[in-house]
Amino acid sequence: MGLGPIPPPNDLCTSATAITTLPFSNTINTCNATLDYNSPCFEDNRGDYFSVWYSYTPAVDMQINANTAGSDYDTVLSVFTGTCDNLQFIVCNDDASPDLTSRVIFTATAGVTYYFMIGGFDSFVCGNLVFNVLEGT
Repeated sequence: MGLGPIPPPNDLCTSATAITTLPFSNTINTCNATLDYNSPCFEDNRGDYFSVWYSYTPAVDMQINANTAGSDYDTVLSVFTGTCDNLQFIVCNDDASPDLTSRVIFTATAGVTYYFMIGGFDSFVCGNLVFNVLEGT
C-alpha cells in the first residue's frame, strides 16, 4: 500500500521555508498541504486549508510587504511571531484584491522572527501559490 500524497516541505510551522534575502518570491503547489488551525482570520476557527509556512528574521527594522499576487486560487495570509508552539498573531488578510489574493503590510523589528502561513480560503481551495516578500509598501 502506498503512503499517499506527500505534503510540501514547508507544510508545518516547524519546517517553514526560511527567507534569507529580500525581495523573495517562491512558487509552490499547495494541493498536498494539510489543514492548520492557527488561522486568526476566521471567527469559526476552521483553520486554513492546504497551508504552507515561511519565516523571515530581518536584520534591521523595516516595513514588510508580503503578498500572494500571481497565485491561481483564493488565498489567506497570516503573520505571527513567537515560536511554533506559542505563536503570537500579528496580522492577516483575505482578499486584498479582486483576484482573491492576499496582502499584508506591517512594521518588522530587527532580530524578531516572523512566520507567514498561507492557506486556501475553503476546504476545496488549493493551487499554485506565488508568495512574495519585499521591503516597503
